[in-house]
This record gives sequence, C-alpha cells and structure tokens, in this order.
Amino acid sequence: MLCEQYPEEQRYQADLDDYKTAIGSGEIVNAQARSELLEAITVILDADRAADDLRADVTAEDVSASLLGIYTVVGRAGRHAQAGRLLDLLMEA
Repeated sequence: MLCEQYPEEQRYQADLDDYKTAIGSGEIVNAQARSELLEAITVILDADRAADDLRADVTAEDVSASLLGIYTVVGRAGRHAQAGRLLDLLMEA
C-alpha cells in the first residue's frame, strides 16, 4: 500500500502543505507549471504502460485531477489515514 511506503506523518504533511500552497498561489494553474507537472506524470504513466501495469485510458490529466481532489478534500488535520486510503485507491485503479 502506498501509505505504508511513506509512513512519516511529518513528511506527508510537508508535501501536502507545499502542494496546497502551490494550488492556492495559482502556481499549479500557471501554464508552465501545469505543463511540467503533466509531463512528469506522463513519464510515470508511460513507464507503467510499457510494463503492462496501467490501463490504456488513464491520462496525466486524470491523475492530476485525482491528486488535486485528494489533497483538497483530506488536507485537514487528522485526515492522514483517509489520504493514504484514497492514494491507495488511485494507485490500484
């Protein structure tokens, strides 16, 4: 499970805070930042497709939207376990 791979609560919270700051500041919707994020996700998806570990219809935009939704919904204190479950669901889909 993904949440078991990254058990450090503080590291998770720091990553979440950085992501929320990027979203709140508009940085994540900046065309260049969005393009770079989607390119990075595409590299990961392409590697998974090459290994036959991913459905063919999953796009970088799908993953980005899913992550944004997860981090937005569970970004409150005490929601670490839920975030882990949702990330696991995303990774297993």
